Amino acid sequence: MTKVLFPHRGKSDSYYLDPIKDSLSTFFTQFSLFVNKKFSSKTTFLIFIAIYSISLFSLLRENINYIDDVDRTALGYTGWIYFSRYSSEYLSQVLHANSYLADISPIPQIIAIIELSLACLYLIKGISGKREFTIWQIAASLPLGLNPYFLECLSYKFDSPYMALSVLIAVVPLLFIKHAYLFFIFTVISINVICTSYQASLGILPMTVIFTLLSLYIKGESLRSVLKTGLIFAASFVVGFLIFKILIMNPVQSYVSNSIAPLSELPRVFYEHMKNYYLNLVIPDSPKLWKRLTKVGLITLTLFAVFNSKSNKILTLIFTLFTLIVALILTYGFYACLEKPLFAPRALYGIGAVIACILVLAVSNKDLYIAKICSIIFAWSFVVVASAYGNALVAQRNWEEFRIGEVIQDLTTIENNGQPFKYRTLGSAGHAPAIRNLNFVYPVIGRLVPVTFGDSGWMWNVEKFNRYYEIRNMTQDNSITDTGYPDLVKETMYHKIMVFKDKLLIILK
Repeated sequence: MTKVLFPHRGKSDSYYLDPIKDSLSTFFTQFSLFVNKKFSSKTTFLIFIAIYSISLFSLLRENINYIDDVDRTALGYTGWIYFSRYSSEYLSQVLHANSYLADISPIPQIIAIIELSLACLYLIKGISGKREFTIWQIAASLPLGLNPYFLECLSYKFDSPYMALSVLIAVVPLLFIKHAYLFFIFTVISINVICTSYQASLGILPMTVIFTLLSLYIKGESLRSVLKTGLIFAASFVVGFLIFKILIMNPVQSYVSNSIAPLSELPRVFYEHMKNYYLNLVIPDSPKLWKRLTKVGLITLTLFAVFNSKSNKILTLIFTLFTLIVALILTYGFYACLEKPLFAPRALYGIGAVIACILVLAVSNKDLYIAKICSIIFAWSFVVVASAYGNALVAQRNWEEFRIGEVIQDLTTIENNGQPFKYRTLGSAGHAPAIRNLNFVYPVIGRLVPVTFGDSGWMWNVEKFNRYYEIRNMTQDNSITDTGYPDLVKETMYHKIMVFKDKLLIILK
């Protein structure tokens, strides 16, 4: 009879589970070492470059002309001086080696990625006061330049490096915050560079400074020292802004205005603009996840600041609440003072800066796992949205080119005895069917993806149609109406074309 051996009999089950436990223990130990590993400034900068490049790869890959890019690619003009953007005007001529701006993409957007990477690095340095950084801090700072609203800035092939420059310059003074004279000088310079590159970043400068001052106070810096630095900043800010307003700024009255509302009307105007900013724009654009993460971040930072402050606890609470309130106002604050501000997504990205400041401060001083989790979720969510946005632009471009092609094909069959037509476009191609559901999930993407083939009431709706396809014997005329008795000469499932005398209506469905 064959004897069957069971070598495991008589031994504890734990004997056989020990290798599994050891493997899991080793894995978690190595994982903990990685996520808490501290990277040098150089390595951190390269990590930022990699993250931004991957996130924006779909945008860079397709070389899409975004709104103003349509005309700049065709005509090569600058045109920023009108809005007092002298830095953008002259730096663009240096970058393009000519006053005629040739399309050299993706070089401008790569420069923008480098600038944003430096901005995130300097933000962490300024708020944490450290020279080595963890993956948590890297993730926490990403909303500064990867938030959905700034994606519109990065979409512009010609403007993006100067918009990103304004964000970078807004955090540079943090590096000199403990050196009064240098801090004053760099703040004055920064304000003027921001105002002559892209003014929407003006609120980021005081926002990051006040968070840095809060960080110093939590670490035990005296209230007197913090207030002194705050007064230096206030003085330098006023000096810098007066230099810009008196010596540099051009008055503007077009689709936006740089005129501040009259003093008697300012409180009402400010309130109405801020209400519009939050209630009608930022909050509706944000998925529930982002809103919840922001609330958790606010609560976590407040509790951390109070219970871990080396200074007076009550004053710390007051300082923290004051910082948060001021920061939430500064996300759009200076624009809210204008008579006619810009509410396009590219002017609303200050909300990303305040989220970055909250998370960086929360993860830089204590093992706050809630803040770390929020940072990772925010960072990954913004990476996903950035990648989806780039592909959404591609889908929209393909859709509009298809619609334009259908119209042009039908126009070639219409004769007018060699006489030119005057035409007008009505209706709209709308968003591509492939991205309509995405717009419901991420409403901000619906605002970021422009429709550039449709009603000629907005110039960018017809610029591509006018300039890129050489449609001969046709000139645009927005005064044409469908009154009278036009002949329907062509109708498809996408459009219909109506003609009367020398006038032509293209009605999109």
